Amino acid sequence: MKDIFESIVTPPGYSEHEWQARIELALCYRMVDYYGWTTQVYNHISYRIPGTDHLLINAFGLLYSEITPSNLVKIDFDGNKLDDSPFPINKAGNVIHTAIHKGRPDIHCVMHTHNTDLQAVSALECGFIPLFQEAYMFHDRIGYHPFEGIVLDATEQERLVESIGIDNHTLMLNNHGVITTGLMCHGHSCECTKLYKAVRFS
Repeated sequence: MKDIFESIVTPPGYSEHEWQARIELALCYRMVDYYGWTTQVYNHISYRIPGTDHLLINAFGLLYSEITPSNLVKIDFDGNKLDDSPFPINKAGNVIHTAIHKGRPDIHCVMHTHNTDLQAVSALECGFIPLFQEAYMFHDRIGYHPFEGIVLDATEQERLVESIGIDNHTLMLNNHGVITTGLMCHGHSCECTKLYKAVRFS
């Protein structure tokens, strides 16, 4: 974890807000890796830099355990890279994250995973069942999106936004995985932990 805190002082070329966002997002990636929610170099987490329409997302090809504040890639809402990162970004990640951030400006952090338990629930006709108290925080807060294959077509963006709706913070991708959202990386991480625990009993 030492490499996460590459510099407490904001390095040249970054605003204070951007550098803090990079640290928080890199920590979120490491947390997901710690809990074993990763799928090699696939899946993605994005975070909006406060006060901007710019997003930070992982460089495609790096394991979550390799993510640091400085190797995160900055993009705009059209998926264009805004820095000189030598790495590409995952095309599906581009489509999913720019869609949610554009369509739901109240959301600042978006995570897409293929957690095994969540994938199993995403394939159930009944969907997620809140069976105990902690799980009830997700009652009527989950949208569902029909399977359309790997999310590579920009025409699916509008349908993704329609599926998550204006109030939901979670979107179950049927027979695929899940998209979870939040205002801040750290608070979002706590909610994800509760969701992943809840689906084991669903």
